[in-house]
Amino acid sequence: MAKRAQFWQVARGVLTSFASRNNDVCGYWGIGVLARTIQERGLARIDLPLHPVPLHSTEPVLSALAARYSDLLAEKLFKAGVPVSWLAGAKLVFCFPVAASTQHHLGASAPGEPFECRLEVTDERQCSKVFTWAGWCWPQGGGPESRSTRTHDL
Repeated sequence: MAKRAQFWQVARGVLTSFASRNNDVCGYWGIGVLARTIQERGLARIDLPLHPVPLHSTEPVLSALAARYSDLLAEKLFKAGVPVSWLAGAKLVFCFPVAASTQHHLGASAPGEPFECRLEVTDERQCSKVFTWAGWCWPQGGGPESRSTRTHDL
């Protein structure tokens, strides 16, 4: 029988995967692609609903990214023996750049600007948790960086 701790551990693991360098979008780091999207549109954040998944979206790259992590969340819950029915809602929130208070917690500066990812999860009992990951990135996709050879073209 699955335990609630496993449910929350799976959610945290999905967030870690999302923020990792293995999150490729068309050969570029997914975080950098989101940062570029935020800059181009003059936004402060992007929300990617994972559960329930919206039926329509006008942005194919964001839709594909949300679908990939929605599927990953369901797959990881299943593999951990956690009923997917425990999941009432999940949303990834990406902010770039972030406030000075977040920068302070990141420690020494690295190339780029600071970002923050949050995974907001609600279980079927309406218990909610927010997991946070912060780091440094620069907008990617069309800049001086090179594309990954292991691309996931969307």
